[in-house]
Amino acid sequence: MDRLNIFTFKKCDHEQIRVDAREYRDRFYLDVRLWFKPDDSDYIPSKKGLTIGIEHVEDLREGLRLLAEWNTARVADTQANFDSNYHVVS
Repeated sequence: MDRLNIFTFKKCDHEQIRVDAREYRDRFYLDVRLWFKPDDSDYIPSKKGLTIGIEHVEDLREGLRLLAEWNTARVADTQANFDSNYHVVS
């Protein structure tokens, strides 16, 4: 296995983010990378991304979980502040 695509999502019409498992020199890595599509061509990887040893995936997952919690609280706080400062008429 050189590269196994685990997940892909569209960023815009000509860019996508790919989450891949990669093998290089008998070691496994997680690669989260921006891929872009030049005119009339297939997607190609950019230099923008993150590559870490597969042994760090659980650490990254925990960091993303904490980020998601923070963002949920931030959005709820923003909505609460909006609701308390403005009267929305139905």
